[in-house]
Amino acid sequence: MSQLKLIATPSVEGHLVCREGPGAIIGSLQLMSRSQLVCVSRRLVMLMICWLVVGLTAKSALALDPNKAITQFIHTSWTEKDGAPTGIRSIVQTADGYLWLGTIAGLLYRFDGVRFVRFEPQAGELLPDTTLLGMLAARDGSLWISFVESPGFRLFNGHLSRLDNIPNVYEFVEAPDGTLVANTEKGLWRLKDGIWGDVSTDWNFTGRQARRVYSTRRPMISPAVFAVPQRSV
Repeated sequence: MSQLKLIATPSVEGHLVCREGPGAIIGSLQLMSRSQLVCVSRRLVMLMICWLVVGLTAKSALALDPNKAITQFIHTSWTEKDGAPTGIRSIVQTADGYLWLGTIAGLLYRFDGVRFVRFEPQAGELLPDTTLLGMLAARDGSLWISFVESPGFRLFNGHLSRLDNIPNVYEFVEAPDGTLVANTEKGLWRLKDGIWGDVSTDWNFTGRQARRVYSTRRPMISPAVFAVPQRSV
């Protein structure tokens, strides 16, 4: 960290001017008169107070105050007039900070805090014409999307790809160790070395379909994933 150094020098009109400059502050103060010392001391105290206020403000801006009620925060709403989509089914935030909104109609929108932009697949890449079920924002920045009667899609760096060799996906989940799991109409499937494979037997999942999958925040168990089979509680 660089050290802030002040030097007091007289101006042309004879007034004392405090400015930043080279040299040790103690060495400079030894050559000053009493009035000069008072001026520099006051400026230095004010500077320290300013830095203290800025530091405390920056620290408090890192997170919301847990002691405040939700009504004490500023709320902003967006409607259809502002370009917000309707029929929102899922909202996630990717690693780059963007919010992604998926609608019941199967449309995707990206929100940067100001504008809603509808996602348009590139040439040769198509979204299914069906209802969106859910989305997962993975830690590598990719977006995994599940649709009704669809094996699922992956959106990464603007490119949309349809998953192959996997049953229709209801939901994606990411375990604490980064393992990607899909609950499908034919049990649990895991992504390993870029290939999806059925792990229902290996993980002792006896259900025919995995409707819900939950991941623990810490790797308490392996693979740190809980699966709920069809018609189970």
